[in-house]
Amino acid sequence: MKPLVLPVLMLALLACAGCAPRAMPLTEARGLCFTYSTGGGHSSQNPDGGGGSCSEVTPICEAFLDEGRLGPLDREACLSDCEATRRRLYAKHLTDGCWPYAKRASDLCQRYCRGLED
Repeated sequence: MKPLVLPVLMLALLACAGCAPRAMPLTEARGLCFTYSTGGGHSSQNPDGGGGSCSEVTPICEAFLDEGRLGPLDREACLSDCEATRRRLYAKHLTDGCWPYAKRASDLCQRYCRGLED
Protein backbone atom coordinates (compact mmCIF):
# COMPACT_ATOMS: atom_id res chain seq x y z
CA MET A 1 0.00 0.00 0.00
CA LYS A 2 2.80 2.43 0.88
CA PRO A 3 4.47 2.16 -2.56
CA LEU A 4 1.26 3.50 -4.14
CA VAL A 5 1.08 6.65 -2.02
CA LEU A 6 3.82 8.56 -3.85
CA PRO A 7 2.57 7.82 -7.40
CA VAL A 8 -1.01 8.69 -6.42
CA LEU A 9 0.17 11.93 -4.83
CA MET A 10 2.19 12.81 -7.93
CA LEU A 11 -0.82 12.14 -10.16
CA ALA A 12 -2.99 14.36 -7.97
CA LEU A 13 -0.45 17.18 -8.19
CA LEU A 14 -0.22 16.82 -11.96
CA ALA A 15 -4.00 16.86 -12.30
CA CYS A 16 -4.22 20.01 -10.20
CA ALA A 17 -1.58 21.79 -12.27
CA GLY A 18 -4.38 22.78 -14.61
CA CYS A 19 -6.52 24.02 -11.71
CA ALA A 20 -4.88 27.44 -11.49
CA PRO A 21 -7.37 30.21 -12.16
CA ARG A 22 -7.11 31.51 -15.69
CA ALA A 23 -7.19 35.13 -16.70
CA MET A 24 -10.73 36.37 -17.24
CA PRO A 25 -11.37 38.76 -20.12
CA LEU A 26 -13.38 41.85 -19.21
CA THR A 27 -16.16 40.85 -21.60
CA GLU A 28 -16.53 37.51 -19.80
CA ALA A 29 -16.57 39.21 -16.37
CA ARG A 30 -19.27 41.60 -17.58
CA GLY A 31 -21.29 38.75 -19.07
CA LEU A 32 -21.12 36.78 -15.83
CA CYS A 33 -22.12 39.83 -13.82
CA PHE A 34 -25.25 40.35 -15.90
CA THR A 35 -25.99 36.60 -16.06
CA TYR A 36 -25.78 36.37 -12.26
CA SER A 37 -28.07 39.33 -11.92
CA THR A 38 -30.73 37.81 -14.13
CA GLY A 39 -30.68 34.43 -12.42
CA GLY A 40 -28.54 32.69 -15.04
CA GLY A 41 -28.48 29.53 -12.98
CA HIS A 42 -25.89 27.70 -10.93
CA SER A 43 -22.58 26.87 -12.64
CA SER A 44 -18.88 26.78 -11.81
CA GLN A 45 -18.61 30.40 -13.01
CA ASN A 46 -21.84 31.44 -11.27
CA PRO A 47 -21.78 29.47 -7.98
CA ASP A 48 -24.53 31.40 -6.22
CA GLY A 49 -27.02 31.01 -9.05
CA GLY A 50 -28.19 34.62 -9.15
CA GLY A 51 -31.81 35.60 -9.17
CA GLY A 52 -33.69 37.69 -6.66
CA SER A 53 -34.74 41.28 -7.02
CA CYS A 54 -32.57 44.35 -7.30
CA SER A 55 -33.37 47.34 -9.45
CA GLU A 56 -29.73 48.51 -9.46
CA VAL A 57 -28.10 45.55 -11.20
CA THR A 58 -27.09 47.35 -14.39
CA PRO A 59 -25.53 50.31 -12.56
CA ILE A 60 -23.73 47.93 -10.18
CA CYS A 61 -22.20 45.84 -12.98
CA GLU A 62 -21.28 49.01 -14.88
CA ALA A 63 -19.72 50.59 -11.79
CA PHE A 64 -17.39 47.64 -11.24
CA LEU A 65 -16.78 46.51 -14.82
CA ASP A 66 -16.72 49.65 -16.95
CA GLU A 67 -14.68 48.86 -20.07
CA GLY A 68 -13.51 52.43 -20.61
CA ARG A 69 -12.18 52.80 -17.07
CA LEU A 70 -10.66 49.37 -16.39
CA GLY A 71 -9.25 48.69 -19.86
CA PRO A 72 -6.10 50.83 -19.61
CA LEU A 73 -5.24 50.03 -15.95
CA ASP A 74 -2.44 47.78 -14.72
CA ARG A 75 -3.13 45.07 -12.12
CA GLU A 76 -2.57 47.15 -8.97
CA ALA A 77 -4.49 50.19 -10.23
CA CYS A 78 -7.31 47.93 -11.37
CA LEU A 79 -7.53 46.19 -7.97
CA SER A 80 -7.49 49.58 -6.25
CA ASP A 81 -10.35 50.73 -8.47
CA CYS A 82 -12.36 47.60 -7.60
CA GLU A 83 -11.78 48.22 -3.90
CA ALA A 84 -12.75 51.90 -4.12
CA THR A 85 -15.93 50.94 -5.97
CA ARG A 86 -16.75 48.29 -3.37
CA ARG A 87 -16.32 50.80 -0.53
CA ARG A 88 -18.46 53.37 -2.37
CA LEU A 89 -21.31 50.91 -3.02
CA TYR A 90 -21.16 49.02 0.30
CA ALA A 91 -23.21 51.48 2.36
CA LYS A 92 -25.57 52.25 -0.50
CA HIS A 93 -26.56 48.63 -1.12
CA LEU A 94 -26.17 46.99 2.26
CA THR A 95 -29.85 47.28 3.13
CA ASP A 96 -31.63 47.47 -0.24
CA GLY A 97 -31.28 43.82 -1.27
CA CYS A 98 -28.61 44.58 -3.87
CA TRP A 99 -25.49 43.81 -1.85
CA PRO A 100 -25.22 40.19 -3.16
CA TYR A 101 -25.04 41.61 -6.69
CA ALA A 102 -22.47 44.20 -5.70
CA LYS A 103 -20.42 41.51 -3.94
CA ARG A 104 -20.51 39.29 -7.02
CA ALA A 105 -19.55 42.22 -9.28
CA SER A 106 -16.69 43.07 -6.90
CA ASP A 107 -15.43 39.47 -7.02
CA LEU A 108 -15.57 39.45 -10.83
CA CYS A 109 -13.77 42.80 -10.98
CA GLN A 110 -10.96 41.45 -8.79
CA ARG A 111 -10.73 38.24 -10.81
CA TYR A 112 -10.43 40.25 -14.03
CA CYS A 113 -7.73 42.49 -12.51
CA ARG A 114 -5.67 39.58 -11.19
CA GLY A 115 -5.35 38.32 -14.76
CA LEU A 116 -3.74 41.57 -15.95
CA GLU A 117 -0.02 41.92 -16.54
CA ASP A 118 1.94 44.22 -14.23
